[in-house]
Amino acid sequence: MTSYIEANPTDRQTSFRKGQSIKTAVLRVSDDLGAIIDKKGAGILLLLDFSKAFDSIPHGTLLNKLHVQFNFSTTAVSLMESYLHGRKQTVFCGDRFSSCVDVPSTFLKAPF
Repeated sequence: MTSYIEANPTDRQTSFRKGQSIKTAVLRVSDDLGAIIDKKGAGILLLLDFSKAFDSIPHGTLLNKLHVQFNFSTTAVSLMESYLHGRKQTVFCGDRFSSCVDVPSTFLKAPF
């Protein structure tokens, strides 16, 4: 991912970039909002939660797109596949854990 992002940079991409972090993103947003306020303008901040993103697309589709469209290596895609396949989750509440269950998603093996 790092080599793809470095080869195709955007000024707003902070993750997977050397010298960039969540702090960089927060500072950039704060600075942008401050500039809008200084100009007596109005601004909108839209925050998206991608925590379930990998569960909302068939994994085979995602893996194929990473490999074919974005030129991720077979090794990188295999690493992503191993992360996505067979995930489990549990919930901790009070002093107890729930039983461990599979994370539901449509898993299709990468076609390569």
